[in-house]
Amino acid sequence: MSARTILVIIIFLVSIFLITSCGKKPECKINSDCATGNPCVTAKCTEGSCVKRMLDACCGNSKCETDENSCTCDKDCGKCGGMYKYNITNVFGKQTTVMIKYISLFCENDRCTKGVLPDKINTIKLVNDISEPGAFKAELLTTINNPYVISEANVNIRLLLKDRDLDLVGNVTFTRIQILEGSEVLAEKIVTKQLAKIGDIWTEELILVSSQSSFEESKNIDIKLDYKYTVLERNGTDLETRQPTYTPAHKISSMKLRLAEKIIVIKIPE
Repeated sequence: MSARTILVIIIFLVSIFLITSCGKKPECKINSDCATGNPCVTAKCTEGSCVKRMLDACCGNSKCETDENSCTCDKDCGKCGGMYKYNITNVFGKQTTVMIKYISLFCENDRCTKGVLPDKINTIKLVNDISEPGAFKAELLTTINNPYVISEANVNIRLLLKDRDLDLVGNVTFTRIQILEGSEVLAEKIVTKQLAKIGDIWTEELILVSSQSSFEESKNIDIKLDYKYTVLERNGTDLETRQPTYTPAHKISSMKLRLAEKIIVIKIPE
């Protein structure tokens, strides 16, 4: 093949390339040809090409900005949900992630908050008996959430007079209720509540406060009741009738009653 023929072929190929390039279809003619499908991306048709720009202060621009959070824009800030976890450092300086069993992350009023979801809380009723021989019998019914979230729910205490001895004089008067864990007082209320006849009932509500250092603690809970009553005690025999004689004896007593189940007490992290 001659040099002239080769030159003709090259000129022909270059001509085809130039014609093809000049005839390339533009990307756009008007702005509406540049729709992105993303509300955070704008596009403008400039000289046949779509020029794109990411908007600020827009949910979906891959930036978690000042007015956004994981509840208002999980696309940019991540999703609010799952169990709460935190890091602790041991004595050797090594960090360990601790997963909380009951505390979850969830959205409330457009803010990611920490708490115990209602479906994880059981309301339990636990019964204990009080018995003072020769005086009275009563039933203590304690209604409490398990787990119990500190300062978010009440503990309901109900006392029922089940029986009274013939030697009991007047009322049984309850003067104080304490809820204890060991020596720590979780709740206390001074009262003046009287039970006079069988079937009499009174109730009180208390709120637990705990100084615990960890967010979830299993506790043995005691209910301590202080009360007073009067009974007739034999003090001798009547010389004429030969019948026993009695005098009123005033009694002050207290009883500590252990709940049958351990209670998980929850302190919500700040």
